[in-house]
Amino acid sequence: MAGNIQSLIRYRTINDCLRRRQQQWTWQRLSEACGEQLRYYLGAEMDNPARRTVFKDIKHMKDGLLGYKAPIAFDHQRKTYYYTDPDFSIHNIPLKREDLDELEHALVILRQFSGFRHVEGIESIITRLDDSMHQRRRPAPIIEFDHPLNAPGQQWLDRLYRHVFHQQVIRIKYHPFNFEEPYIHPISPFLLKEYNKRWFLVGYNHQRERIEKLALDRILHIEPSDLAFYRPPSFDAQRYFRDIIGLTIPDKGHVEDILLRVNPRQGPYLHTKPLHESQELLEKTEAGWLFRLRLVPNYELESKLLAMGERVEALAPTALRDRMKERIEQTRSLYEDSR
Repeated sequence: MAGNIQSLIRYRTINDCLRRRQQQWTWQRLSEACGEQLRYYLGAEMDNPARRTVFKDIKHMKDGLLGYKAPIAFDHQRKTYYYTDPDFSIHNIPLKREDLDELEHALVILRQFSGFRHVEGIESIITRLDDSMHQRRRPAPIIEFDHPLNAPGQQWLDRLYRHVFHQQVIRIKYHPFNFEEPYIHPISPFLLKEYNKRWFLVGYNHQRERIEKLALDRILHIEPSDLAFYRPPSFDAQRYFRDIIGLTIPDKGHVEDILLRVNPRQGPYLHTKPLHESQELLEKTEAGWLFRLRLVPNYELESKLLAMGERVEALAPTALRDRMKERIEQTRSLYEDSR
């Protein structure tokens, strides 16, 4: 999916460039323009597309496989690309019935969220397009979710999304569970993340000078701030969350080899539904299946292991194993017969 999104951004960028006929577009300039847009929309540092990638994108735009045949020509003398039809744009291509079906499928997913006003606008657009094509929409959904994605705090989603998109610093009145009184801190917001049916805002706290994760359901009020937006240059969302389960990064935590022994009945389930992308199966024996994960041990990992009860044993590292024993003993004490 990520590759498809990057391709779409490049196609759109190349189209927008070639429509600006007053400028000369070599493959290098097209690559620079695509790289700039990719970094802007994906919010991650990446190199400009390679020469081969630009050539392949131009070929795909020309050959009709994308639903249009872009009239792209090459000026051998100037080494530049241009549209032979000055009025052409990939945005002018008529919408097909198949395209509308794809929008419908996407809308099924989006309807699971509350708090996003974008959904209402998309529904209105699809309805108008559907009417204009004289097509009757399907009477019943063909996808259902066991648990709707309406996590607490979603009333803030639409507003926070806009602040993140426009890189606007905000003052958030926030009341954590373990605080008697709420506090107000200025935040540069740069990521909205859902985990375990709860939404979080990831941003830079200007007062504490560190990155923080704020649960949306604990936000009481949001107002604009005059501070300049700041995002640590080294922050990359994919790298930041890559080596953990959930959102908690313990102080002095570091990536370790996590060894788990799972009983033979549970092994196939964990194998087909990994706890983390780094998970690998080392061996299968009568005693159980041995898995290894490479991540930072944290509270969320412990909780997932505890949820599997007697079906899993943490073998390493020692600190994780000791912590699991401690939590199991605390749980056991709750069920001791005190009568």
